[in-house]
Amino acid sequence: MMRPSSFWTRGRRLRSGAASRGGSRWLAALFVPILVAASGVQDEAAFSRARAAMVREQIASRGVTDRRVLEAMGSVPRHLFVPGEYRDQAYGDFPLPIGEGQTISQPFVVAVMSGSLGLGKDDKVLEIGTGSGYQAAILARLAGRVFSVEIDRTLADRARDTLSGLGLDNVRVRCGDGFFGWEEEAPFDAVIVTCAVAEVPPRLLDQLAEGGRLILPLGEPAAFQTLTLITKRDGQPAVRKMLDVRFVPMTGEALKRKLPTALIASRENPEPDPDGRRGVRPETPLFPQGEAGGLNPTFRESGRGPCSGSRPCEASCPRQPHLLRSQPALPLTGVRGRART
Repeated sequence: MMRPSSFWTRGRRLRSGAASRGGSRWLAALFVPILVAASGVQDEAAFSRARAAMVREQIASRGVTDRRVLEAMGSVPRHLFVPGEYRDQAYGDFPLPIGEGQTISQPFVVAVMSGSLGLGKDDKVLEIGTGSGYQAAILARLAGRVFSVEIDRTLADRARDTLSGLGLDNVRVRCGDGFFGWEEEAPFDAVIVTCAVAEVPPRLLDQLAEGGRLILPLGEPAAFQTLTLITKRDGQPAVRKMLDVRFVPMTGEALKRKLPTALIASRENPEPDPDGRRGVRPETPLFPQGEAGGLNPTFRESGRGPCSGSRPCEASCPRQPHLLRSQPALPLTGVRGRART
């Protein structure tokens, strides 16, 4: 039989233990969120450092000098545009899968495409292929309004949510076939196409304002393409070839038409350069001074990315790294084989 003193002693111990456990739970409820928040701050700090390194080592070091482009690339949190399992690779020098068979572009390629448009703060831009929304976020920092078309509804909805969460209210995302552009919002000061096409969709040229610029990966979608800049002059496309890339193909109407490989028409007799020699010297900058966002004509090796033969890549591949270099900027006059509307 338990003595009274023992009973009360045991009761005090039980109450003390319960209080201790209750206190532990209270402390856990108080400090766990703080620890989680601290961990999040540390993660954001790490992402910020990785983003700064990306701009410095992958973009600026390869000749992109436009201050606004570099600031945009350094301010947009790229890791928020990739799936969680790839966030630790978000600032790597390569594209990454984002689901639905699509990719987020290599940072360097995003910077080059954005800078080549020479955007002003009041410009209106059309983007074909929203994808993750990352390119649209960069454009939103450079232009006044961005209209982005994505054919996959899942990606369109996800990108819209991500862009809205970042407070980028100057971007509109619509689910549709980018082959036809966004006619009711035309004309556009610039058009950017982030998927491979065999030829320039004619509606996009029609919706480009006079003097506007269109940039796209032009060439056979199943192979490599040439990043091509088109300026609309007197209603006609003046074309400059930039560098070799590889993008996922445009789907929808572009595939239905089974467009042939586009051929860029050059003049038979290129205009002489300032020194009087015919053609363009290899060392001649791809763009005149002040154009293309301060893009340096000499690009360096893009680096190696985790792409494979079964997954689309752009300018980098572990099996065969591709040297990104400027190509002679011949005075070109048009695009052959344009599809009929």
